[in-house]
Amino acid sequence: MPTSVLISGAGGFVGKRLLARLSRDEHFIISTLNRTQGDIAEAETWRNCEKADVLVHLAARSFVPDSWDTPGTFVATNAAGTVNALEYCKRNGARMVYISSYLYGAPESLPIPESAPLKASNPYMLSKLMAEQIAGVQKVGGITLPVDYKEILVTGDGSLRLNLSG
Repeated sequence: MPTSVLISGAGGFVGKRLLARLSRDEHFIISTLNRTQGDIAEAETWRNCEKADVLVHLAARSFVPDSWDTPGTFVATNAAGTVNALEYCKRNGARMVYISSYLYGAPESLPIPESAPLKASNPYMLSKLMAEQIAGVQKVGGITLPVDYKEILVTGDGSLRLNLSG
């Protein structure tokens, strides 16, 4: 029996590639949630999603320079959006794959162990840290989070080349 998968952020860089890959496999039935379908910070957006066995939660605001200008939108999307994703899972009995972000700040040593302290050095990182902490509390409360993955940098064909040094 195929597994139904909902991908939030399916229109983003990682989401597009995951959608393309899973769509080629007959073991998955895919549905998507992207910004044209609503704001993930709004509970109603999630109530309109199809029921799925697994939610891959990729949706987030991620352009760090913008987080300094509009930190509230980052907290709303990344933290409140994750709360809504978890509520969706609870309501539908779905498992969740949560994609976090690099949250370690300047490393004290390399390689960076997962036990290293988490440090938010900008509003984007703070919003992702909040989301991760919320997900951790929910994990204790009964939501299954099989993967909590911290990506450092995702790049490939079609990625933007930005100079953020100056």
